[in-house]
Amino acid sequence: MLKKINRLPKVLFRNEKKISASFFDLKIRGNGKLISRFGFVVSKRIDKRATERNRIKRKLRSCIEQNLDKITGGYDFLFVVRKNNEDINCDLVLSQLKKENLVK
Repeated sequence: MLKKINRLPKVLFRNEKKISASFFDLKIRGNGKLISRFGFVVSKRIDKRATERNRIKRKLRSCIEQNLDKITGGYDFLFVVRKNNEDINCDLVLSQLKKENLVK
């Protein structure tokens, strides 16, 4: 589980940068702090079962936890899952962050 300091509180994202990947959209904005915070959204359109939605969030969260030291600080990240992809992998998430120069 992500540490509380790295969890994104419920805030509105305005003037954010939006990145689209194959199964998720990533919204990024600066937060003016030394740490990065992360939020994950999986709607009921993806899957009606809460267990499946939570499984997707756990996979994304574990990927971020494993690579937290590589991710540049000072940003808020909001992952919005667009479709259920059984093979959610860290490589896709990290490649999107590398494209935006957000990985050290």
